[in-house]
Amino acid sequence: MPLFICYLKLIVEFTLEVESLLITATMTATIEVVLNYIALIVISELDEIYYDQVRSKLKEEFEDREL
Repeated sequence: MPLFICYLKLIVEFTLEVESLLITATMTATIEVVLNYIALIVISELDEIYYDQVRSKLKEEFEDREL
């Protein structure tokens, strides 16, 4: 299961990068490029924000093993 989750995260990150390049390539104004880039960065960080909010014993054990 953890491998599957990592695989899905990889797919999301790759798709987000491609989408970011496509959106940025179609913009003509500099401010639009900056605003869209910031919005895509925030979207890409949402999963880590959700992960930080989880409080469970399983998460603590997982993080202890990582170290």
